Amino acid sequence: SNIFVKVFTLLALVCIAVHTKIGLWQVLTDYVKNATVRAVLQFVLYALAFGYVAVGLFVLWGVK
Repeated sequence: SNIFVKVFTLLALVCIAVHTKIGLWQVLTDYVKNATVRAVLQFVLYALAFGYVAVGLFVLWGVK
């Protein structure tokens, strides 16, 4: 695949991850009042979002 397509797809993945992080933070701070529960949920959901980006990177760069 073209290197430009890979680079811009990677950029899109990163932008989606940042957008997800901001949206999750907004929702969790609005609706989850307990700080401990909010921190655990943030960790789990951020890890899941990171996992999606990692899988996307593997699919984008790891498949020949």
